[in-house]
Amino acid sequence: MYIKVGALTGVRGRSSSDMFGKIILALSALAWASAQIPNLGFCPEYIPMANFNRQRFMGIWYEAERYFQLSEVVSRCVMSNYTKEKNMLRIFVIVIIANAAMAQVPFLGTCPNLEAMQNFELERYLGKWYEVERYFAWFEFGGKCVTANYSLNENASVKILNKQISSLTGVATSIEGIARLIGRSDDPKLTVTFPSLPLPFDAPYWVLDTDYISYAVIWSCTNLGVLNVRNVWILTREPKPSVAVVEKAYQIIDKNNISRAYFIRTDQKNCPVTN
Repeated sequence: MYIKVGALTGVRGRSSSDMFGKIILALSALAWASAQIPNLGFCPEYIPMANFNRQRFMGIWYEAERYFQLSEVVSRCVMSNYTKEKNMLRIFVIVIIANAAMAQVPFLGTCPNLEAMQNFELERYLGKWYEVERYFAWFEFGGKCVTANYSLNENASVKILNKQISSLTGVATSIEGIARLIGRSDDPKLTVTFPSLPLPFDAPYWVLDTDYISYAVIWSCTNLGVLNVRNVWILTREPKPSVAVVEKAYQIIDKNNISRAYFIRTDQKNCPVTN
């Protein structure tokens, strides 16, 4: 068993023992923040192994078993690579996870070069959209009645207001984001960021196709080394679109060789009118 660090962590120290002590302290703090198995009382005292050889511990380790934690709720192929660079122990963890940042489904290789629509009209795209289907994403876990409302800011950026209701608790939540065109005004490729997140970042947001009045197909893909992570959304103007409308979206998805296997249907039943 090892403690997983969710990204790249470097710890420096004045000596080998001091450095390793700081590593333990940092990992303990991270574990405390993300631990998912609560127990009453203080942490039990365990005796660590004697004569630990840090040099022999270096290299790649594969996660075989773990306690449950939310950050790895649907993860697989988890491995860690420990290397020593000067006076720093570097821990790099690779997690192939079926949910991540904005794009959540992992694939080997780089992002495919998809053909987005031409002559995109941003102003016609604005307004309220209902999420009908999506790839799995942790930030929408258990979400129903998911909507996205787009409006134009004074600086020509787009304000995003995403809303959903938890099917587990019934609590309504919302988050605001900002989208910006990355090319010409008629280019359907945007970047999206959510400033309120702990680590906001720009994520791709491509409108593969839309007729503005009934459906839109949104694509997001990010390269992560030897992997790429993807997300796809089918949005409609009505919460319960006709079969014909959804079929139009499927045609765009099939045209771009996007797998339908990862789609999850969004529950839009019994939703408040004001959502």
